[in-house]
Amino acid sequence: MGLNAVGNAFRGAVRDNLRVQLARLVAASESTAATRKRLEKTAALAGALREVDASEIAAAVGFLCGEPRQGRIGVGWATVGALDAQPAERASLSLTDVDVALTSLSEMAGGGVEQRRVELLSTLLSRATEAEQRFLRRLLVGELRQGALEGLVAAAVAEASGVSNESLRRALMLTGDLGAAAEIAATSGRRAYSRSS
Repeated sequence: MGLNAVGNAFRGAVRDNLRVQLARLVAASESTAATRKRLEKTAALAGALREVDASEIAAAVGFLCGEPRQGRIGVGWATVGALDAQPAERASLSLTDVDVALTSLSEMAGGGVEQRRVELLSTLLSRATEAEQRFLRRLLVGELRQGALEGLVAAAVAEASGVSNESLRRALMLTGDLGAAAEIAATSGRRAYSRSS
């Protein structure tokens, strides 16, 4: 996907009011990092996840765990550290915007790939507020330290979707992917888990 296609996807997703803004997840991440209390962390994450549409839940869960669903995207400290994008004054990035950009980054190959990555990351970061930029930079290099490991995010998914922790853990064992288990919980909730018990 070229830069123009990514830009068009960004603009289309921003117009869609059903999309959760990245700023909401960043605020939950900051709240989580600010406390040592597990229940407060879970409540902050669950509050944000309740607002996430099922189509974005896998991306949101990956972001909160510090592991984008695309896996390693070929961007390291040197590339991210060299980016000098002015932060946006107001939040406009949706989870879909970031997910589309990360997918594009992960699929880039061939000649000039490093320059194309820099251009795409610069575009993404220029649309991010200062807090969003900090979050994205840490996410990109695998350094998102907020005290939200997969187990805590799983508990938040269960709370947000109204399924039991046990049911969600079982679904996680079966799928091997918290994002997929969260998607099932978001789309089918208790009904899906009661059938698999």
